Amino acid sequence: MLCVKDLKKVYHLGQRVIEALKGVSFEIHKGEIFGLLGPNGAGKTTTVKIVCGLIEPDAGEIVIDGLNLRSERVRCLAKIGAVLEGSRNIHWRLTPWENLMLFGARRELPGHVRERRAEKLLAFFDLQEKKDVLVGNLSRGMQQKVALACALIGDPQLLLLDEPTLGLDVRSAESLKQRIRQLADEEGKAILLTTHQMELAEELCDRVAIIDEGRLLLCKPVSSLKEMFRQRCYVIRVRKSQSLTPWEQIPAQVQDQHSYWELRVQNSDEFFHTIRVLEGCQAEILSIDTESPSLKEIFLRVTNYERVPHTF
Repeated sequence: MLCVKDLKKVYHLGQRVIEALKGVSFEIHKGEIFGLLGPNGAGKTTTVKIVCGLIEPDAGEIVIDGLNLRSERVRCLAKIGAVLEGSRNIHWRLTPWENLMLFGARRELPGHVRERRAEKLLAFFDLQEKKDVLVGNLSRGMQQKVALACALIGDPQLLLLDEPTLGLDVRSAESLKQRIRQLADEEGKAILLTTHQMELAEELCDRVAIIDEGRLLLCKPVSSLKEMFRQRCYVIRVRKSQSLTPWEQIPAQVQDQHSYWELRVQNSDEFFHTIRVLEGCQAEILSIDTESPSLKEIFLRVTNYERVPHTF
């Protein structure tokens, strides 16, 4: 659905030259939620603004559903819906219904089409009872839903979302995540999502790309990333005992919890050695678990990839 090919962008700020993008390439397929992750200044916003036609790249191209954005701009933009600055793209002195009518008119939709789609979107986002309330009087979560509904009024095939759940309470965020997942699964929309919330990306995205300093470092399914960076950590919980302090014999990180010690060891050799020492001390082992890295841990390691010696 979306093909980004070798994007490059340079900003000139006085005497400074900033390479915002240094040859970024990726693809997003229909029905896929694709997460673009990176620290501040990594190039996420520049990438998204190029995709939706707000700024021109210095090199590279954008292809949307087989159409080149540079040569088929109007047809390409008709296939895109975007919520790039939270709910700030909607008009707070209008109602949800009035906003939808306005955005539908901007898409040059006939009146009866606008009304039919608006009713459907209000129902989809559970906004029917608030359709005639000024947006400025709605909750943050409802405002975000209105913004997303307005982005969808033109029935776009590609949806660009910038931090869609930022600032929302837990219930509103969960509701919005469910709707986003439905848009991909049931309507086949391709979704490009930028976020700093690693938990959101891990829960919602099918694939993620990690960008830093204008370069794409990795682009893989979340499950593949976890497997790629897997470091099996063993967590052993031992009941506290005044006579049990064999820590100098154990290659483990020990944390003192309320009623037990928590031991963490990083490989199987250390694990079996630790178990033998504990059994020799007649320690009461309460539980043994293993942990895999979270997407947040992977993100931190990848974005430090170019700055520190490689350890993986």
